[in-house]
Amino acid sequence: ANVMVEFKGTKENAPWVVLLSHFDTAPNAGKGFEGANDGASTSALLVALVGAVRRAGAQGDNIAFVWTDAEECRTTYAENDGLQGAKRAVAEFKRKRRAVKAAIGLDMLGDRDLHIRMPANGTVQLQNAVFEAAKRAGLDGLVSLGRDTVKDDFAVFLDAGCPAVNLIDSSDIPPAGDILSQRVTLDVDKCSSNYHNSHFVSPFRCLHANVVFPG
Repeated sequence: ANVMVEFKGTKENAPWVVLLSHFDTAPNAGKGFEGANDGASTSALLVALVGAVRRAGAQGDNIAFVWTDAEECRTTYAENDGLQGAKRAVAEFKRKRRAVKAAIGLDMLGDRDLHIRMPANGTVQLQNAVFEAAKRAGLDGLVSLGRDTVKDDFAVFLDAGCPAVNLIDSSDIPPAGDILSQRVTLDVDKCSSNYHNSHFVSPFRCLHANVVFPG
């Protein structure tokens, strides 16, 4: 089951900005894999961002924070295996006829040597907005654009025709069949909402301000 927190915007017929993090972790990964980075770090980030938006008050756009379940696959990513929470979220947005302005996926941001490498599959305008937000926050060296495509929650929104981007430290994605190699060196502070309040809230405010699409 997903967990969702919503903030209604001040604009009439406002679109939705959706921020996503999965709270499950890889099943059957073996002893020593706790999921502190892959699931927990960005779940803490969403908690911090919810607090920031609540303190800031209503924004122009609607904002939804979604903690998704069953992002990880049990065997291999397929229609009924993996990304189930994101698929449910997309179905709910369609059912309620909600227009999505941007879907921003967050994953694996707890590495001590953090570098956000956006995957190639993403909306160009959003990728550019991420670069601009990082620059305004003085963190432009922290972000780059990769060449690989990534299967993650954001891609479900992207495949549904919504503008979407993924913020992930993809350097820590293990080779196929080698899930235990993902034992990265974690910065424990990055798995707490206090860290994200001081390091990520400002860039996300800049990102939200710069997400503009024609029409």
